[in-house]
Amino acid sequence: MSTATTINNYCTLSQVKRKLKAYLCDISHEYLKINNYGQSIVFTLVDMFNEIITDSLKYVSKNDITGLYKLNTVIVKLVINEMPKYHFLLKYLPKFNTSINYQDLLLFNYKKTLQFIESKLGNKLMIEYSTLNLISYLLLSLQYDLINLSVLFVDYSKKKTLSKNTLINSVYSLLDEELSSKIKLKLDCAIQEKECTGEEEEEEEGDEETDAEEETEADEAEAEAETGKKAETGKKVEIGKKVEAETGKKVETGKKVEVEVETGKKAKVMKSKGREKQKS
Repeated sequence: MSTATTINNYCTLSQVKRKLKAYLCDISHEYLKINNYGQSIVFTLVDMFNEIITDSLKYVSKNDITGLYKLNTVIVKLVINEMPKYHFLLKYLPKFNTSINYQDLLLFNYKKTLQFIESKLGNKLMIEYSTLNLISYLLLSLQYDLINLSVLFVDYSKKKTLSKNTLINSVYSLLDEELSSKIKLKLDCAIQEKECTGEEEEEEEGDEETDAEEETEADEAEAEAETGKKAETGKKVEIGKKVEAETGKKVETGKKVEVEVETGKKAKVMKSKGREKQKS
């Protein structure tokens, strides 16, 4: 099974890259290449998610009436305190805030991942929202620590690429030996280093095209809403680049442009700033 197929159980690769690049930008490391780091950290966090739930279920009894295993925060905290391999998570607990929703900040889609984990367990699992939020907080804290440490490793080695091996080094530095070994084994099986194959670059180009298509559709919808007329889809306008739209005039780089196409007439290009129209 390919990496792309497997990661789709938890999220889309383009979503992971978008979130990861946004975080790297926030910490002033937007110039770093992420290679297969995105997939690697998602697999790592999902493995942790599955490990915590599986170990927690050892302390849960099945409800005789519903036939479900109900997981709550008391059990999760018990597992973290009682099992040495989770002791590295104890430092995060004091800062947990029950009023904050942590799920959406994770690199992977927690709903999709939970459904996948539940299906493996026979759909007999019931997790309270507060419990899911606690687990999400712990994974999010680990997510940021792994990325930050990986960035430090790359900076120290004077490299500009985050890779699977960078993450593995961070995992062994932060996690318990037992968990680290399990994660390394799974990463080695799931992800192979793409040396001189260009696969990663092709994936990134595909993701950028997908994102560009989504942005184009949004721009067309916006233009239609403002003008009351449907934009013609047979012609392309590049956003943020110098283009000529049948006018003989160039549009300045870095400014958003909108296209309005009227039947039997040439396209009009309008700069969003000032909404001034240039007649073709």
